[in-house]
Amino acid sequence: MIVLPASLNFDWLTGRDPRVREAIAVRWAVFVEEQGLPADEEVDEWDGICDHLVATLDGAVVGTARLVPQDAHTVRIGRVAVRREARHQGVATRLMLRCEARAADQGREVVRLSAQWGVVSFYEQLGYVVTGDPYVEAGLVHVAMTKRIDPQQGSIV
Repeated sequence: MIVLPASLNFDWLTGRDPRVREAIAVRWAVFVEEQGLPADEEVDEWDGICDHLVATLDGAVVGTARLVPQDAHTVRIGRVAVRREARHQGVATRLMLRCEARAADQGREVVRLSAQWGVVSFYEQLGYVVTGDPYVEAGLVHVAMTKRIDPQQGSIV
């Protein structure tokens, strides 16, 4: 069982919150610097209008995810990233569960995501199912995944 550090906190930010820059800095460190993904694709039009979830450890943002509404029933979770030093402590799992709870609170029934091929098993452990063939996005193999959630369940984390 993973025990989360006591000083780990989670906060939802709107796209206009200046702290979104800290979320983008985590994504930049993980996706651009570590994985070598294209820098010009990291920040996009969704950043200013979606909800961002940040995980802070001892006051520093160490993880992030964003929730992008697709329609009245569907939401997309994306840009899930955790700094190297905070990995394997349950941060990504907590980010995902909180995103799902937020989606349920909004009345959504379907959560979609685009998973890098190397982390498909992580999402499968959370109940996501592969819904298509692999494809290349930003130079890496990805696969579409979906999970049905119960909006009546509401926040569970």
